[in-house]
Amino acid sequence: MKKFSRNIIKYFAVVIFVAAMFISSAEAVPTYYFGGVTNNNVTNVSAGQSQLSLEVTHPDGVDNQTLFTFKNTGPQGFSITDVYFYDGTLLGISQIDNSDPGVLFESSAVPQELPGGESLGLSTVSFSLDSGAPPFDNGVAPGEELGILFDLINGAVYSDTLDALNGSGFVDGNLIVAVQVQGFDDGGVESFVTIGTEPLPATIIIPAPAALLLGSIGVTMVGWMKRRNAV
Repeated sequence: MKKFSRNIIKYFAVVIFVAAMFISSAEAVPTYYFGGVTNNNVTNVSAGQSQLSLEVTHPDGVDNQTLFTFKNTGPQGFSITDVYFYDGTLLGISQIDNSDPGVLFESSAVPQELPGGESLGLSTVSFSLDSGAPPFDNGVAPGEELGILFDLINGAVYSDTLDALNGSGFVDGNLIVAVQVQGFDDGGVESFVTIGTEPLPATIIIPAPAALLLGSIGVTMVGWMKRRNAV
């Protein structure tokens, strides 16, 4: 009888463990963070790095689509006012989700290119969006989000989007997503680019080229570990 009871307990323990693992994996959404490009004010860049994030999913399991959800989570009242995609090989027609009250975006950002992006070699934007006038009021403020849905082209699937985002630097086949942010306490404006799935510590400011180099090192290390484990 005791042995039977122990087996029942083990059985339910296994069921609970498997269920927990399933729920955890189902809730794991790829989230990317931003590093400062312009660095006009260290405090502002630090605040942006701590509040801004980008979730990348494929809605309803449609493998040839990717949904980019920009989020602003934190106490400081600045807004994402412009969004830039530097790509050309993956992303096709886009749909803008302005369903969040207070968020209103339209195609073609002003300025046309990311301010400060030339330091990264970002010179020809593939897609861009601009918050409607007044830009600060219609941008992505704390607690708000903006969704942009793309149909993928050239036979690309959702996993290709993640691979492109996980690349290093602005080279063929990679994808860099950037934002311009307005409304800092001092009236300043800053530019940010995606740097990877790990946020930078709020107290550390890494110039954008160095941040991209850091991402390159991370990708290289992952590849090295995979090869090492395969031997």
